[in-house]
Amino acid sequence: MVKYIMYSKIKNILILSLVILFSSSMSALAHSGRTDSSGGHNCNVGSCAGTYHYHNGGSAYQPTKNTYVAPICNKPNLSDTKGSLEFKEVDCKQDVTFTWDKGIGDNEYSVALSKTAGADPGPVADTTTRSVTFNDVAPGKWYVNVKGGNSCGWSGVYNWEVDVPEPEIAINRFNSYKLDDGTTELKFVAKCGASYSITPEVGNLTQTQIKEGRVIVNPEKETTYTLTVSVPGQTKKRTHTVLAPTPAPDPSPTSSPTVQEVTVEAEVEDSFNEDVADLNSEAQSSSFWDELLNNKMLTTILRVMIFRF
Repeated sequence: MVKYIMYSKIKNILILSLVILFSSSMSALAHSGRTDSSGGHNCNVGSCAGTYHYHNGGSAYQPTKNTYVAPICNKPNLSDTKGSLEFKEVDCKQDVTFTWDKGIGDNEYSVALSKTAGADPGPVADTTTRSVTFNDVAPGKWYVNVKGGNSCGWSGVYNWEVDVPEPEIAINRFNSYKLDDGTTELKFVAKCGASYSITPEVGNLTQTQIKEGRVIVNPEKETTYTLTVSVPGQTKKRTHTVLAPTPAPDPSPTSSPTVQEVTVEAEVEDSFNEDVADLNSEAQSSSFWDELLNNKMLTTILRVMIFRF
């Protein structure tokens, strides 16, 4: 009996020891006294359950965060950029070439020619080179507006003033031709004028006359015509003289001799007849050749020949 009682006590003590040991193990797993290299550990029981905390003055836990850092990106800058211009006249208008220096961070450009300084040239790149040519630009004040671009966007708009010069006017020919109807055609070759005129008689020329380069005039006397071609700030002139018209010949018949001419001729004829009669009467008493040498007869013959011819 005594052995049985002792056996029961020992059995109960062993069971209780196992329970205590098991409980201690679970507590150790739930709240380990050991800390990691940061001085803290995970807590699964009690008021700290579900947290990570520090012991012995350790710092509060700060979880690692993946923070996005945007790359540094600068928009282009053309504020200190310099440019140059070149003009080429074609058919009385100008081709304007503009070239500029590289700015900061620019690799493409939007460019436009405008009457307004600083007008936005648009959102699309026109070129990756730093030069552009504008064709057939009329004279006057213009502005080249440029903005530079890169992968970060566009710079501000920068502008350069452009004074497009007037074309060089010229008069290459100015002459005339007589037409079959008696009028005169003035012919000319001139270019690049804003206005054309011929004085006197004609005045300002029409676009058709300018294009054809000719006008019809009908001067009644010798006339000097002046062709004037002008643009603002330039004027050129050339003159040409048209001679007076030649009068047509008079178709009237040959005029008859005057009364005086008839009287003189009749007197010569009568004198010649009288001399011939004298010669006939004197031929009976002397030789004809002797009388032929007579001064009176020679004088008469000369007089007749003069008035006859």
